Amino acid sequence: MIDHVFEPPLASLGTGDLVLGGMTLATGNIHWLQVAQADDATRLLRQTLIGLSLARATLVSTRERQDAVLNGLQPDQGPHRLDLLTVSPPHMAALLRVLPSELDRAIHGTTQLVILALSGDAFAQPPSSNWIAKVHAWLVRRSTALLIVSEGHSTAIASQLQQRISGLSGYAAIAREAGTPRLLVYYWHSRPAAGPREILLSEEAEGFRTRQLLPSSSAQAEAAPDRHEVHAERAALSGLRAEPFGWRVYADRAELLPRVATAQQASILLGISRSDEVDELAVQLDRLRRSCGDKLKLIVREASPCLRYRDDQLLMAAGASLVMPFGTPLSRMLTLIEGIQGHTWQRQSPNDIADSLGRSKPLPLRGRLTPRAFAEAVRHMWAAKRHGELDHSLLHIRLLPGLSPDSLLGESRFRRQGDILCQTEDGLYLFLFACRSETVEAALDNIFPVSWQELFVSFERLNDLSDLDGTVFLADEAPSTGVADRPSADTPGATLAPRSVRLELSTEARP
Repeated sequence: MIDHVFEPPLASLGTGDLVLGGMTLATGNIHWLQVAQADDATRLLRQTLIGLSLARATLVSTRERQDAVLNGLQPDQGPHRLDLLTVSPPHMAALLRVLPSELDRAIHGTTQLVILALSGDAFAQPPSSNWIAKVHAWLVRRSTALLIVSEGHSTAIASQLQQRISGLSGYAAIAREAGTPRLLVYYWHSRPAAGPREILLSEEAEGFRTRQLLPSSSAQAEAAPDRHEVHAERAALSGLRAEPFGWRVYADRAELLPRVATAQQASILLGISRSDEVDELAVQLDRLRRSCGDKLKLIVREASPCLRYRDDQLLMAAGASLVMPFGTPLSRMLTLIEGIQGHTWQRQSPNDIADSLGRSKPLPLRGRLTPRAFAEAVRHMWAAKRHGELDHSLLHIRLLPGLSPDSLLGESRFRRQGDILCQTEDGLYLFLFACRSETVEAALDNIFPVSWQELFVSFERLNDLSDLDGTVFLADEAPSTGVADRPSADTPGATLAPRSVRLELSTEARP
């Protein structure tokens, strides 16, 4: 006795294609595709219709979508009969609520496939399991298949559809990365249940074709439904003439942060325009990174010039994936954001963000210190370098013979907190807070009155603090005379040194 007769699939998403041809549309089943861009949705609908050899099918959509899909379709392409049911965008949500009864009223006779092309806002809320069950029952009763193609991307809908709701036999999504269309198949009744699978697509005259199957592990990692979303606060777009298409823009950060608290792989764009906002932003980045994971893209845009090297590094340590400098044009900004798609944040969150904030700030010291005080201050500020958060520079300097340290330091200007120096019997030691090796010479030019080549025999950048363990750093006062001006056996006892003299013009008349 035969209790079940297998009914062959009615159609597929791409006749003759390796992957799309295997994604079949079967009687009594709901198949759902989310397509991010309107043009791609039109292309997919057209190629599906071209591959149909059915007696009758029905397309439910707006007039604009019908015109776009049917444009260029040849008389011998598609089903023998295609019924067009036109719905205006304002009435789409109302139609969905009573879809089975509306289809019964509009479709007379038998139709083998219903294609429902939805605008992005057709579903104010994700479809309920009760709605899917009713539609599924109608399909079984009418021996019809349903293909839903929804335009845009809704994280809420995607999250629900991934759960394999009873009555839904297929769910996939098409989006673009760096201009390349990608198909992510979460599950489909005609393929093994082996987890999400990602396929690179190519564009041809009549639709999409499979270009490359990506490894399953890659697809699994890319499967978050929000990976193509960009959320931005309006302050981060300051100076831009227009908001980028498809971005979700919020009035301020207070509105943005609750909306992205459960994001997984979205891109979050935050702005900063003052240096006193750095600490608060770092705390917010740290909180998002800890709650949302390493695949979230956290982007900071400098809306006005305010960030220094140490600020950049603090924000990166707190969780930022990218810090965009002030003046980055929109085209470059979009390229940078595209470039970090798929990337994973490689750092490790600090044990306590408050400790990182403390390490990012110098001690309130600058200029000349005693050797002991210098060594203690350097050891304290070196902690940020040990944790990989900041790069400092510790220099051992040997002055040119005959140059007095006192006269040199009297002409020097220490403007930044954390830039300190001490004089020892072994020469001068200079510590530059948050100063990379590439900027040491520029820092020296800012501190000393003339180029360092005119003052130093040499300077050495030390990689660790081992030199500070020497006995010379136990002194509570500087030596009375430095190496550079200490007389030696081969030199005269007195050394000539230039001395500045002030000359004033007299206003008295000559006798």
